[in-house]
Amino acid sequence: MSAPFVHAQGCTQCQDNTAATPPRTQAAYRHAIIFMTVSAGSLFLGTLLLLKRQR
Repeated sequence: MSAPFVHAQGCTQCQDNTAATPPRTQAAYRHAIIFMTVSAGSLFLGTLLLLKRQR
């Protein structure tokens, strides 16, 4: 169901701006992206569970 290698599209400007930052900032960006993905996923799944229980 999922592709073996998944790469984000990314824009050149974002890539250049991120590459110009210190390594600690880059690591913070990576952690923030993971955090936002997990948060959005849990909200989505929680909403699905609530809607399913109301049926």
